[in-house]
Amino acid sequence: MSFALGFAGLLLVALYLGKIRSTGRLTWTMPVPANLALRNFGLSLFLAQVGMSSGQDLRGNGQPQRAVPAAGHRVCHGAEP
Repeated sequence: MSFALGFAGLLLVALYLGKIRSTGRLTWTMPVPANLALRNFGLSLFLAQVGMSSGQDLRGNGQPQRAVPAAGHRVCHGAEP
């Protein structure tokens, strides 16, 4: 019987190193501005991917160009236009 952590092992090591903060002269924490920049960049990539994948459904199925504003209206107002 074998046991392997795989990618979860890497995440556990990263959590542990973040908790102890430093080993000798090596610091394992990230400055707040760098953390915020990476977080916003990741959120932007995620939202761009969601927008691109859902845009295909709205425009690629032969519906008229009015489908995108109508979908936005449904999301904001919860009713048919």
